[in-house]
Amino acid sequence: MSPVKTVNEELIQVADKLKENVSETEKEQKQNINHCIAELHLIDDICQCIPESDTLSVLNEVQNDLFNSVIFACQGFYRNAHICLRSSLELTFSFIYYYDHHYDYVLWKKDYIDTKWSDLMSPDTWNLNKKFYSIILNCDTEKLKFDKFIDRIKCLYHSSSQSVHGKYEYMQTKLSNDNTSSKAV
Repeated sequence: MSPVKTVNEELIQVADKLKENVSETEKEQKQNINHCIAELHLIDDICQCIPESDTLSVLNEVQNDLFNSVIFACQGFYRNAHICLRSSLELTFSFIYYYDHHYDYVLWKKDYIDTKWSDLMSPDTWNLNKKFYSIILNCDTEKLKFDKFIDRIKCLYHSSSQSVHGKYEYMQTKLSNDNTSSKAV
C-alpha cells in the first residue's frame, strides 16, 4: 500500500505537471501562442480608437478572459480555457450592444438585468449593426459578410458551451476504453 500524500505534496505534484505541460506546449505551439498573444494586444489598439466610455472596462475583461484561456489551454485545462473563451465571446458582443444601448448597460452594470446570448445574436440586433457598419464603412452590407461571421460566432459559442456545461464528449476527464479514469493534469 502506497503512503498517503499530504495536500502540500499533491499540490507540488500538480504544479510540476502544469509546468511540464506549459513547457511542452510552448515547444510544440510557440508560433501559435505568440500569434494569440499578439492578437490579444489588438484589443488595446481598439480601445485607443474608441472615445472614452464606461463600457471600455468590458473590453478589458474580454482581453483578460482571452489571456486566461490561452494560459489554461497551455496548462492542459481545456474546459477552463473554453469557459474563458465563452465568457470573452459573451462580453465582446455585450460590449457592442451596450456601447449603443447605454440605458441597458447601466441596468446590467447595476445587476438589474442579465445579458442574454439570444438577445445579442437576435436578427434585430444584427440588422441594426449591419446597417450601422454599412453606413460608417460606406459599403454594401453584403460585402461585410455578417451572416457568415455570425454563423461562425454561433458555432464557436456552441462548442465552448459544450465544455462549459460538461457534455460527456467535452469533459476534462472521461473514462477511457478500459474503464480507468485518466487525469488531465
